Amino acid sequence: VIATYTMPADIEAIAWDKGYPVHLYCACEDGQVVCIDTRDKKNIAFSFPAHDQTCTALSFSDKIPGFLCTASTDKTTKVWDTAVVHEEGKGKKQTQPLQVAFKALNAGKLFTMEMYGSSPFTLAAGGDKGMLAIWNSDETAAIKAHFESRVVEDVNTVFDYASLSQGAAPAPASKATAAAEDEDDSWMDEPA
Repeated sequence: VIATYTMPADIEAIAWDKGYPVHLYCACEDGQVVCIDTRDKKNIAFSFPAHDQTCTALSFSDKIPGFLCTASTDKTTKVWDTAVVHEEGKGKKQTQPLQVAFKALNAGKLFTMEMYGSSPFTLAAGGDKGMLAIWNSDETAAIKAHFESRVVEDVNTVFDYASLSQGAAPAPASKATAAAEDEDDSWMDEPA
C-alpha cells in the first residue's frame, strides 16, 4: 500500500484525471467528489459537493482536458471544468472545479456513466428504469462554448494546463513514444 486516505463517505467510483494524472477523483455516497493528489500521501487535495444525493459515477473526456462528468441517484449528470484548479497566472487559483452545466437524462436514478473515448462530448449513462441514455453534451450551448476550444486529438496525453490560462488550445506536455506507435498489432489480423 502506497498511501491511504480518510474519505467523508463510502466511495462509489474513481477516475484518474487524464490530463493531470497525479489527481485521482473519488465519487462519494454523500454526493461529494474528493480529489486526491497522489504526491501528498496523507491529505486530500480538495472536495466539492457535486450532487445532493449519492454521486455514483465520474468520467473524464479523453479529448478535452479538464472535462469531468458526474452522475447521481438524483437523476442528473453534471459537467465540471477541473482545469480551473490547475491554472496559474490568473491571480487566485480556484479551489474546486467549476460547474458548467447539468442535465436530467430521463433514465431514472443514474448508477453508471462513462465518456466515449473517441468523441470529446459524448457520454452514456444507465439508470434504475432499465434505460440507457446517450448524450452528446455539446448540444448544450454552455458546454460547447466553454470547452470547444480545448478539443485535442491526442488521447490519454498529459496536458499543459498552463497554456489554458493563456487562452491557447492545450498542448500535450509529452508525446507518445515511437515505440508505442510501432507496436505489433498482427494479432488483430484475420486468420489466413
